[in-house]
This record gives sequence, C-alpha cells and structure tokens, in this order.
Amino acid sequence: MTRRTQAGYAMLVTLVVVALAAVVAALAFASVDARLKLVLLRPNSRAADEALDQSLREACDVLRLHPTDSSGTSAGHEGATHWSASWQPLATNGSGWQTLSLESSSTVGTSRRRLGAIIELRGESCAEGVLVGTDAEFTAPCTVTGSGFYCGGSLRGREWLAFEPAASALDAVHPDRWPRAAAHALGGIWAEGAEIHDLSPATMAPSAQAPQTWSFDTDTHTTSETTLYELTQPPDPELLCTLRDGAIDPGSALENDTLDLSRLPSGDQTFDTGAASGGCVLFLVPASDSQITITGDAPVGVDRLTIVVIGDCVVGKGSEGTQIRGSLIVTHCLTVASPLVLSGHLNAHCLRVSALTRIEVPDDWRHRLSPGLACPVVVAVEPLEPGETR
Repeated sequence: MTRRTQAGYAMLVTLVVVALAAVVAALAFASVDARLKLVLLRPNSRAADEALDQSLREACDVLRLHPTDSSGTSAGHEGATHWSASWQPLATNGSGWQTLSLESSSTVGTSRRRLGAIIELRGESCAEGVLVGTDAEFTAPCTVTGSGFYCGGSLRGREWLAFEPAASALDAVHPDRWPRAAAHALGGIWAEGAEIHDLSPATMAPSAQAPQTWSFDTDTHTTSETTLYELTQPPDPELLCTLRDGAIDPGSALENDTLDLSRLPSGDQTFDTGAASGGCVLFLVPASDSQITITGDAPVGVDRLTIVVIGDCVVGKGSEGTQIRGSLIVTHCLTVASPLVLSGHLNAHCLRVSALTRIEVPDDWRHRLSPGLACPVVVAVEPLEPGETR
C-alpha cells in the first residue's frame, strides 16, 4: 500500500468516525453524575430534556438525604420551565436494596417530556458495618452484632472484642465473603500482648476467650485478602461535600465543641432547615485544634442520625453513657471514653475503646439507610409519551 493510499485510508476512517460521532451526539445526551449513573436518549427539545434531567437529580437528592421516604414527590420551576417527579416503592429485588419506581416530567412551553425509571437505593460503601481505616485498640469490652469488624491496620485487644449471638454470630454486611461475623485485619490481630497465632490456652489470662472462638478471624497471617483495604477507606471528598451541604445546624445542642444529643429537638419539632423526625445529617468541625465530644441520648423520634466529625472525636464524658441511633463517621481518631451504644454503622480512621461499647447493625440495614449515605442508582429507564402511564 502506497503512502498516498495509506493517507487516503486514514482520512476515510477519520471522516467515518466524525460522522458517527455527529449522529450519536444528535441522538443522545449523556448526563453523568458521580452519584447518579444515568444515560438517556434525548432526541427532542433540549430545554425540556435539561429540565427532565433536573427533575431526576432533585428527586435523587431528596432520596439521598431521606432514604426512608419510600414514597414522595419533588418539583421546581424556573420561568416557563417546570419539572416534577414522584416515586413509590417496588417489591424487593434479588439485590436486597430498596427499589423504587420513579416518574419524572418536564414542561417548557408546548414541549413536554416524561420518563419512567427504576431506582435502587444502595448504601455508600463507607457506611456498611464497622470499619476502621488503620489501627484499633480495645481495653474494654466491645460487642458487635450484625457485622464483622473490618480493620485496615492491626487490631490489639482481641480478647475484649466479641460478636453476638456468641454461638452463631453472622455477618449481615458481607455474608457472601464472610458468612460468620469475625475480626478481619490487614495487619495482625493481637490479644494479651501477643499475636493470636502464637497464643495457646495455657498462656492466656482467664479473662480472654479461647483461641478457637477466633477461628473465623483473618489477618495478614491467614489470608491474601486485598479488598479489605478498599472496604476500610474513608468517605471520599465528594461525599463529604454532599454531607456538608445537606447537614443541618445543631443549634444549642453544639456548644464548645461538645454535641449533647439530648438537646436536639424532639421528633415533633423542627430544626431551622428540616424536620428531625425525617432524620438528618450533623456535620461537625472543631472550632479549635481540639476535638468534638459527643454525649447524651437523642430524644424519642430522632432515630436516624448521620454524624460526621472532621478530625478527632471522643464519645462520652465522665461516667455518662451515650447512645447514637444512626451512623457515625470520624475522619481521624475515635476514642470511646464512656459507655456507648451505637445502633448503626461506624467508620473511623483509627479507634480506641476504653469503655463498654455495643455496636448493633440491624439485619434490615439495607432498607434503613442513614440520611446522606444512600446512593440512588438508576438501573433502568423508559421514555414515556405525555399521556402514557407505566
């Protein structure tokens, strides 16, 4: 083949690629969002299509912050452009996530667009079970129910960590990978000051559990597991920004870097920017180079909290116990200084437990996602005619 023939062939290929790109661009408009994976065919009015996209985004924003609102509506307008969406629950599919049927519509002058979609509300991976990014140390009893303990570093004080029910504790978070609830660490697992694989009943203190009860544990000595690193990652910056933007002002409940949960409004009252009864996000940054302290127990009805602490966090003060119903995310070190009951998920960069602690992950957690930690994913779309129903 001559050089001129090669050049002509290359030009022909280039023209074909450009022509195909032009056709595709005329027929499809891709709307890609980091937390809304969606591709739609948009052959008509661009303004109406953009409004339809806006209706989907606003609906997903509502569902992200209020995932327990399985039925609802959202609407908006800008000048002559109007958009709306409504959704309702569907039967649970094989994935286990909550599934919704959503219809959205937009109107711009005489142009109207309608779309049906199936949405799965999936959990953010940083809020699935009990996660510690680096090292964890226990010097007091800690009981975990419904989840394993996933540690991106080493675990010290294994004798203090227990899973319930003791005889048949199950991992309801990652049952496909670890059917039985256990401790999983990228580093080592230590008890009584020694690595557990070097222990024997004769060398253990009477207070420690027998090594055979830890037979389901995995660490650097027993597995080549590499995905544990991904599981124990902190929230990515984009998610933190989303949580920050969706957070409410705790008002008088936060004073001198101390959050007193008992001072949050009760379920029949409202915050300045939203209803407590629908769950909310609290995004806390220390005013100084210190730490956030969390104490107390939220009033009845405030049972879907997502608490995000940027920096260090201490739970408890003195001998008073603390109860959190929801999820707790700490970007640096979490210290449990007085008794804690957490009914939900935990993600901390590092963990120190020096007081009685109980962490309970509900069996149906996939249908009880915490505010701000739901990830709406459009799994199917169907363009509808203006008068058509699904």
